[in-house]
Amino acid sequence: VRAIAHDRPMQLQNLLESLAGAEYDGKHIDLEVHVDGAASPASIAGHDDAVDVARRFAWPHGRYDVVARRENAGPTRHRFESYTPQRCEVVAFFEDDVVVSRFWHRWLRAADRTSGADVAGFTFQRHWLAPGAYLREAQNGPHESKIIGPFAHAWRSEHWAQFLAWFQQNPSAEVPGHSFSNAWLGKPDFGKSLWTAFVDRWAWECGRWFAAPPTPDGSALAHNDAGPGLHYKAAKGRDSAPFPERWAPRLRA
Repeated sequence: VRAIAHDRPMQLQNLLESLAGAEYDGKHIDLEVHVDGAASPASIAGHDDAVDVARRFAWPHGRYDVVARRENAGPTRHRFESYTPQRCEVVAFFEDDVVVSRFWHRWLRAADRTSGADVAGFTFQRHWLAPGAYLREAQNGPHESKIIGPFAHAWRSEHWAQFLAWFQQNPSAEVPGHSFSNAWLGKPDFGKSLWTAFVDRWAWECGRWFAAPPTPDGSALAHNDAGPGLHYKAAKGRDSAPFPERWAPRLRA
């Protein structure tokens, strides 16, 4: 597991506590917290406090490490350099303002067992992104999409390695005809900050999918409050309802 952090210590604490409280059914789970360097003088205090939160946290389920950058890498490089593909079969990434359901790992194991070879990864957040000319919510199944859930997801390691090799070739991030992220191309520091567009393009080009759980009524296995950061100046509010635990048996399917 990788927790991707920058300068939000309170949110990071909430994420770590929710991860620690999840059901791992006796499995050994390694966690690394990666804290990017301060992006500006205004974020130095938040960065330092986030590092302190991470270093003080006691992780009860396996190996635990904190990797704190001195320089600011930006969202793209910070994430892409946080995991070496050959270390395990599946890796989960959670941004620092996320809270997870205690059943997230149980569903991930079941989904990894049953998904086809063209499924590159798994999305834990509400599946509100769908290919199209504009940003719109996916209304119906199947629960697979070429759009990754950006703040809470997992990759199969072999596909992560394939994606990183593809990314090293300096590819285009444009997805012909259907990606909402095309509208963001060419903005300042696009390549440094908006990594999801490259995943969109890779999935379209290579025929890969990201599976999402069959959660009801706008709920999800992970949610965030869209707090102040790269995309929003003020808190936007929770993006999904908590996962109803009565549905937990269905996650084994």
